[in-house]
Amino acid sequence: MKLKKFAIFVSIILLLIIAVFSLRTQFYKVTTQKKLINQYRRELDGIGQLALKSMDVPISAILIYNFEIIGRGHNTVVRDADAGGHAIINAITDAIKNVGLESFNQLSRDSMKIITTYEPCEMCKGAMIEYGIKSIEFLKSKPFGYWLSQQYNELGYEFSKRKLDGEELQDSLFKLGSNTYIINDY
Repeated sequence: MKLKKFAIFVSIILLLIIAVFSLRTQFYKVTTQKKLINQYRRELDGIGQLALKSMDVPISAILIYNFEIIGRGHNTVVRDADAGGHAIINAITDAIKNVGLESFNQLSRDSMKIITTYEPCEMCKGAMIEYGIKSIEFLKSKPFGYWLSQQYNELGYEFSKRKLDGEELQDSLFKLGSNTYIINDY
């Protein structure tokens, strides 16, 4: 009897997670759809063509600050043999190179947005969150099945991660580094 109640409880929790996640990832469908400015469309097309030349997935992104493009990126996973070579991450990296890290960190995130040809993956979403970029616009959305599989993978990650003893090693490395590291203990 206890096992049956537990199974029902787990099923309800999983259904709630799926429902919340479904709403979270599909929320954009109920917001106002905007037209892409032609200048940005041409820019994204040109950048995407670069990805095709290197046999990469043709996804492109631009990082805009106060209506000015400060970063451009396209997928370079194949070209650079770099798992992190996604268009959005490359656009953020390009912006940091163009304006400098200190200046980039001072820019108002309310005036910053990313426009990309394809809805961001989890890694690119993580980079946007890490750098405080709140506004994202994309041309093509990922299929709903993608998000369901990501939710499943995320749940698997949470159940499989393990903390090891020895956090003092990381603490000592932080202390050896400069004072620019801000470590938040949430």
